[in-house]
Amino acid sequence: MNDNALIKVLREVLLTGLAANGQGSVPVKQAFQPTQQGANTDATVYFFKLEDQRYGFGSRIYEQGDLSEKQRYITTFQIEAWVRQIPQAVVDYSQLTASDLVNLCARILASQAAINTFSTNKIGVLRSTEVRNPYFKDDRGQNEASPSFDIQLTHGDTSTSTVPATSETEFKIYEV
Repeated sequence: MNDNALIKVLREVLLTGLAANGQGSVPVKQAFQPTQQGANTDATVYFFKLEDQRYGFGSRIYEQGDLSEKQRYITTFQIEAWVRQIPQAVVDYSQLTASDLVNLCARILASQAAINTFSTNKIGVLRSTEVRNPYFKDDRGQNEASPSFDIQLTHGDTSTSTVPATSETEFKIYEV
């Protein structure tokens, strides 16, 4: 499974889960894209790939002139959210914070519906970390939270190549 196929399934699971939890208007985007400019003003869930780890030993199977090589991978993604916090006298307590949105995503990715979708696509969920909540100074000089968590997905990759057939053999006995 390549990155694009894995990213597509992860994004679809998050979008479906957010819609099922009344947050269908929240977009899910891959972070660090070349065209992304400036701070987003709408509540948004972002994800990006952190790393791939090869897991176990690769396998090789020779069958009728073909060589299939398989490798298992653990791919780690970071999920984070952005919700602009504007200090004001009257606070709408029904609005989700960035931390609320990230915790919702963590629950979505641990749900049975998500596990079923991943399983159908031959993806496993290995582990999900705790939600971190570091702060940073935003573009207006105010403190903003940047909550995030990591999720590790397991999947396999297979490559197949043709092994050239032997056209002739020669048998010789050599003296030792």
